[in-house]
Amino acid sequence: MIYEKYKNVLKVNAQQVSRKSTEAWKSFFKLLKLKKENKLLCFIIPRLPGYRKDRKNNKRESFLIVRNDRYEIKDDYIYLKDFKLKLKYRGRIHLKGKQRRLEIHYNSVRKR
Repeated sequence: MIYEKYKNVLKVNAQQVSRKSTEAWKSFFKLLKLKKENKLLCFIIPRLPGYRKDRKNNKRESFLIVRNDRYEIKDDYIYLKDFKLKLKYRGRIHLKGKQRRLEIHYNSVRKR
C-alpha cells in the first residue's frame, strides 16, 4: 500500500519507507503485548506510530530514507544516486560493519 503510493517519487527507496513503517507497527504491537502481560514498566504507554513532529512550531519533521546501495560516502560528501544530490556533512560518520539504510533528518532550528 505505501509502496504503491510512493514508488513513482521515491523509486527504489520506497521499499525502505515501507520497511520503516512496518518496523514501527511491529514495535507498537510488541509493546501492547508486553503491556498486557505486565512486563512493561508502568510509565511506558504504547502509542500508535505516526509522523515525527517538532514540538515548538508544531510542524512535521523532514527526513529522507535512502537504500544502502543508493548512496556513497566519499571525502566530505554523501552522494545520493537516485536524487542526483551531493550533500556536504560535518563531523564524523560512525559506520561499523555493513552499510545499511541511511536516514537524513533536517533540523529546522539549525537549518541543516
